[in-house]
Amino acid sequence: MKLIHDSIDNDYSLRFTTYSGGYEHHVSGKCYLFNESLKTILVSGIIVRDTEIISIERL
Repeated sequence: MKLIHDSIDNDYSLRFTTYSGGYEHHVSGKCYLFNESLKTILVSGIIVRDTEIISIERL
């Protein structure tokens, strides 16, 4: 989660690989909101749950 906080603070994009509904998805972009209580991140208009994240890469 440190990488997510750092990307918000320093304004750089990330690429998330997630697994949901039996499929692997890729979401790239800047993180705009991190809700620690719900453990969700808003990335390019898509809500990503931390339980669905397989990997995170810095772009």
